[in-house]
Amino acid sequence: MKTKNLSILLAIGFLLYSMEQKAQGIDIGLTAGVSTGSVSVSQIGSAVTNTINGDNIFGFEGGIFTRLNFGPLYVKGMLLIASRSGKSEYSNTDGTFKSSDFSISRIKLPVLLVS
Repeated sequence: MKTKNLSILLAIGFLLYSMEQKAQGIDIGLTAGVSTGSVSVSQIGSAVTNTINGDNIFGFEGGIFTRLNFGPLYVKGMLLIASRSGKSEYSNTDGTFKSSDFSISRIKLPVLLVS
C-alpha cells in the first residue's frame, strides 16, 4: 500500500511540475513532518477487553503542495500521506495484559484560500 501511495504522489508531483513550466502563477514544493501522541479505544465489548490504550504512537506525514497565485490572493492545496504506528495494550478477560502493534495510514487533501 505504501508503494502505491508513493507512486500516486510522484505522478501528481510530475503533473504539477509540468503545469508550473506553462504558467507563471504556480509554485510547487514538498512538505514533511513528524508527530507523537496516544490512542485510547473504549466500550468495544467484552470479547477481549473493554479498553485498549497506547502511548508513544509515532507518526510522519509527507507530501506535495501547489500554490496558485492570483494577484492579492492565492489557493494552496496539499496532498499528504500520513502514517502512525506504535504499541497498544489491553487486558484479557482473565486479567492478563497483552500488547499489540497499532498502525493507521491516511491520505489528506487540505485546501487553503488566502486573500
